[in-house]
Formats: sequence, C-alpha cells, structure tokens
Amino acid sequence: MSRRALALFLCIFCSLPAYSLWKTLKTEAFTVFYPSGREREAGEILEVLEYYRGYAGDLVGAPLRRVAVVLEDVGMESNGLTSPAFHRILLFRSPPSDGQLGYHQNWWRMVGVHEYTHWRHLSAARGLPGFLTALFGNTMVPGSYTPGWLKEGICVAAESGTSPYEGRLNEGFFDAYATILAQGGSLPSIVRATYNMDGFPGGTGPYLFGGQFVEFLVGKFGRDRVSDFF
Repeated sequence: MSRRALALFLCIFCSLPAYSLWKTLKTEAFTVFYPSGREREAGEILEVLEYYRGYAGDLVGAPLRRVAVVLEDVGMESNGLTSPAFHRILLFRSPPSDGQLGYHQNWWRMVGVHEYTHWRHLSAARGLPGFLTALFGNTMVPGSYTPGWLKEGICVAAESGTSPYEGRLNEGFFDAYATILAQGGSLPSIVRATYNMDGFPGGTGPYLFGGQFVEFLVGKFGRDRVSDFF
C-alpha cells in the first residue's frame, strides 16, 4: 500500500467515531451540528433560527449567507460565540440561571437571535471589502473592525426585540444603570463605552451602552434607517 493510500485510510478510519457521535440538520441557511441524542434541542434551534432569520436580516440589512451552527455541551457555562472567520456559530446548551445574560422565556431564541445577528453583521461585505473578503476570507469583513458597543449593541437590541419579557434591555438593570448615569451627568464618552472598563460595569459596558444606544436609534429613526446604517 502506498503512503498516500495509507494516509487516506487512516483519515477515514479515524473519522468514523465522529460520524457516529455527531449528526446534522440542514436548511437553505443553516447546517446544525449536534451530538447524537440531542435531536430535540437541535430541531428547536433550527426552528428558532429559521423563524427569526428574516427578523435579524431586516435589522442589520445584511445579505443571507449560509452558516454552520454547533450545539456544544460545555458543562454549566452559558453562552454563545460567532466566528465569522470559520463560518460558524457555537451555542452552549446550558441556559443561565442567575439572569447574568438577561432573562429569557426561550434560551435558544435569545442566544440564537443574538448570535445570528452577529453573523449577519460580521459576514456582510460589498464593494472593495467584498473583493478583499473573496480573496482573503472573512477576516477582512468590515463589521469585524467596528467597535464592541456597535457589535454587541445591535445584538442586544435584537435579542430584546423578540419579546417584552426577554433580553437584557427588558430586565430593568440596563435601563436603571443608564438612567442613574444620565441623571448624574456621567454617561460615558464614546471612547469609554468602546473599551472594557476597569471598574463597574467592566466587560458588560459594550452590551449595556451599545444596546441602549441602538434601542434609542431604532426608537428615534425607525428600524429601516438603522438597517440602512448597518
């Protein structure tokens, strides 16, 4: 057997366990990868993403691009992650229990809408950026170089717009803290809002101030104007 044939055989042999442990569900816009035995959760994720894909697209104004969605089980950690460079979204299956990521009626809806809005924003490229992205991949998409308050602000606004009882803009804390700062004349500058603060609210700052600002823009100018901006 030649070395090339042996290498091919070893690759196929080593991939067989992964084939039995991981399954997929596919639609026009999504491929959901999930561990065997998590069919119900994978189906719910796909249903939520399909239902809200137009909602996220209308808010961000970005074209539809196919993306891989991976259902992860990482113990008790609750979160999601969008990687435009690798064309994938990671969704952690354990929902938060303390309201740290906002209250929710449906965990897959809140985290799915948030991360899919990221994908629509961070994968969109036209003109010269579109040409550079075609050559060098999604590391060149312009959305990746926008400040954190804009990246996270649009997603916090999106997650909070699906229900009056869901998302960080509907739990009261963001409103209360921003109101206190405004009354004291100490709302942060755009520079302070862009970077994580050494003190309170720390890494929550881009979500808090960005989410509040995007919600203000939508209320003042309308969803269509915000979509045009993005």
